[in-house]
Amino acid sequence: RMGIQVPEGISVVVTQQSSKADPYRIPNDHPGNQAVREIHKRLYGKDPYYVQMGGTIPVCAIFKEYLNAYTVNFAFGLDDENVHAPDEFWRLESFEKARKAYGLLLEKLSKLERNPALYPENP
Repeated sequence: RMGIQVPEGISVVVTQQSSKADPYRIPNDHPGNQAVREIHKRLYGKDPYYVQMGGTIPVCAIFKEYLNAYTVNFAFGLDDENVHAPDEFWRLESFEKARKAYGLLLEKLSKLERNPALYPENP
């Protein structure tokens, strides 16, 4: 038993399966990152902190490999919201900021000029 606590009468079976998500990183100076920085600054009144962290979002590497397109990720959850935990929650204020930020991001990205150096025709 691996320290799993379950109610009486319930059994848990854990089966290890092979899976893989290729590594992915968007360049710091990518226009998408710059757009997100400006949006965060507009919403919070200060520059965001940049962190690199592990995670599993396989579609990011897939988009880069097959579409030669970077994806921009940014988050609005707070530390005490316990992301992916059984007691996870999300404040309505965070949801509202995220909704506004993604609208601003789409508007900002729609105005960027396509840079052939970032997106060559044949990756």
